[in-house]
Amino acid sequence: MIQQVVVTRFEDGASWTQVSRRCAVDGAPSPRTIRRWCLSFAAHVPTWWSAVQETLAQHDASSPLLDPLGENAGPHNAPQALLQAALHLLAWAKTRWPEVIVYGLADRLRFLWHWGAGQGLGRLTPALHQTQCGASV
Repeated sequence: MIQQVVVTRFEDGASWTQVSRRCAVDGAPSPRTIRRWCLSFAAHVPTWWSAVQETLAQHDASSPLLDPLGENAGPHNAPQALLQAALHLLAWAKTRWPEVIVYGLADRLRFLWHWGAGQGLGRLTPALHQTQCGASV
């Protein structure tokens, strides 16, 4: 659910109303929760972007998502860029860790959270941390 909300807002460029219409079922999550998830995601993007850039630079230097101005320059649309970078990071990870082979497009935010937790990056969204213990993101 969180990934659907974040992708709808940042990749699809949906308004808050459109995100609620597309993602909420029977009023859940609430518009307030949707905003909280998205704002938290956006607030954490700079830290996560730096870590993803560093990892891709070290292990997948040919990745088209590497910022030629360096990891701290940051992309124009940082949340959207991080979602795209998660796909490249996942593709790289699949060549290294057999346990992530089952992750796909619908799992990229969950994968990113698992990877980031291993990097000491902490939370990506308030609820994502809680939903990783078995529930689908």
